[in-house]
Amino acid sequence: MFYLHRSNRSERLVRRLISLIADSKRPDPFTVEHFLIQSQGMERFLSQQLAAAFTAWCNFEYRHPVRFFDDLGRRLDLPPAENYQREQLAWRIDSLLRDLTGETFAPLLRYIHGEQEELKRFQLAGRLAHLFDQYQLMRPDMLEAWDKGRLVSQNPDEKWQALLWARLRREGHVGVFHRGEFLRELGRFLFEEQVDRSQLPARLFVFGLSSLPPLLLSCLYGLARHSDVHFFLLSPTNQYWGDMVRPITLARSRLQKATQDDDGLQCEPHPLLASMGSHGREFLELLLNSYEEIEDNEDFEEPAAKEGAGVLHQIQAGLYHGQPQPLEKVAGDDSIRIVSCHSRLRELEVLKEHVMGILHDHRDMTLSDIIVMTPKIQDYSLLIGQVFDDVPHSIGDRSLDRASRLPLLLLQFFQLARGRCGWSPVLDFLEMDEVYPGFGLCEPDLEKIRCWVTDAGIRWGLSPDHRAGFGLPPVNETSWQAGLERLMMGWAVSSKEAVNSIFPYLQIEGGRDGEILGGLCHYIETLSKGERDFSVSRSVQEWVELIFHYCEHLFGERDREGVERLRELMADLVKLLGDSYHHEVEAVVIEE
Repeated sequence: MFYLHRSNRSERLVRRLISLIADSKRPDPFTVEHFLIQSQGMERFLSQQLAAAFTAWCNFEYRHPVRFFDDLGRRLDLPPAENYQREQLAWRIDSLLRDLTGETFAPLLRYIHGEQEELKRFQLAGRLAHLFDQYQLMRPDMLEAWDKGRLVSQNPDEKWQALLWARLRREGHVGVFHRGEFLRELGRFLFEEQVDRSQLPARLFVFGLSSLPPLLLSCLYGLARHSDVHFFLLSPTNQYWGDMVRPITLARSRLQKATQDDDGLQCEPHPLLASMGSHGREFLELLLNSYEEIEDNEDFEEPAAKEGAGVLHQIQAGLYHGQPQPLEKVAGDDSIRIVSCHSRLRELEVLKEHVMGILHDHRDMTLSDIIVMTPKIQDYSLLIGQVFDDVPHSIGDRSLDRASRLPLLLLQFFQLARGRCGWSPVLDFLEMDEVYPGFGLCEPDLEKIRCWVTDAGIRWGLSPDHRAGFGLPPVNETSWQAGLERLMMGWAVSSKEAVNSIFPYLQIEGGRDGEILGGLCHYIETLSKGERDFSVSRSVQEWVELIFHYCEHLFGERDREGVERLRELMADLVKLLGDSYHHEVEAVVIEE
């Protein structure tokens, strides 16, 4: 049976989930509870809530939808979708792009031609792999038409996409499903065949998903014929909002003298529901209209039921009723704060102040009650540990390969060496806890180095040749080479006059300052060597060896466990690449 649980409050959905688990009499306590989620953050949130409710929470399995159905298909002995995952497609497409000819592929050839051809080719292969990956899930009918030699639109780009897809199909294994075919076959099998229920979960909880491709939703419905599927959907309103349109659409209709009776448009739609909520309402319509055997359970709450509700609750109330409502200012209300900061670091510093203020003002709250969301957590992950070093915290929504700081730090070093090497990013990386000890430095040395670098006039560019690589004159002023020459001359001599056209920097003394300067020079020398090494095309085998060399050099003594983990990742990469192992590729390939 398929059970749909809807509410406008996440905590109500969690209480419903807890109630279902508590009320059910599990015949076997060792039976695994299965969950479909979209992110690691949701996994952590659910685990915390369930552990708090049951004192102990174990024997569960959280899966992403595509991975879950891949595993389910293997249990049911269905042919898997091989060679059509995004990572494999990128390398297969890169191989095909090397030999493209003909007028049909002229748009691709024009893009690839010119400087950095290998880099552009692989970047294009990655984009196309993502596109074809989405087609498999969202447009399987179009791919089926391409397989039969038919185009489905007048878009001029469809022709070369169809031909490229045909080549991918020809050079793959004959008869192998792509992911769309696999999911369609799995859905048909679950609906039509006599399935061995011992291979299926007794029940499945779907939590935190705001949408699903129709193919995956069909597989869920098929599974619901044999197991209990509980889908928990967060919805801002309990009213029907499938026919709600954007204000601009309504205005256009009025200009065309359309009336509500003529086209059924809602007269005063809530602007947020009409514009930003289109994805959610379309998914809800798909849920309710594509399968008949659904038990719909509602548990909604009036957001602004109490007097003196803040602005946030008033906005939520407008969403709940589907109509915009006038907002009233409430004394002392800080339910919505807008803060503008000049950098990500400053954002995190201000965030920490707000978090500590909330905990101080609300003594009944704990850190587990606070969640911070951002579209791209990886942009902040390296800074979070520095700012929140004295506050217990965890970072979710990172892929398994990015769960360790070491690969992130190595990638940042890679990007740094391939960039302009501005003084601030270079020192930011050196100040990472995993980096500076490898160059004989300690934390108090970092502030002194930052003062030296700024006072010596270092701004960007490792050397004149490095600057020339960006199409600029090969001048030495304000480069790292010029600045380090000033620093070393200041340590060697005490003269205020120029020596060999180098003006000494006189703020450096003997003793410990010499060791600090030596560590800085060693760091910049490593960065310069990386800039040269990462600018040459190499085979994947050579890249693996080079990356591991820098990993050992930068972090080997500090994080032996992380280095070994990276060694395992490199081995997995080699297995993934297969025949592409000996292809020459540019540095960005390893970054991808």
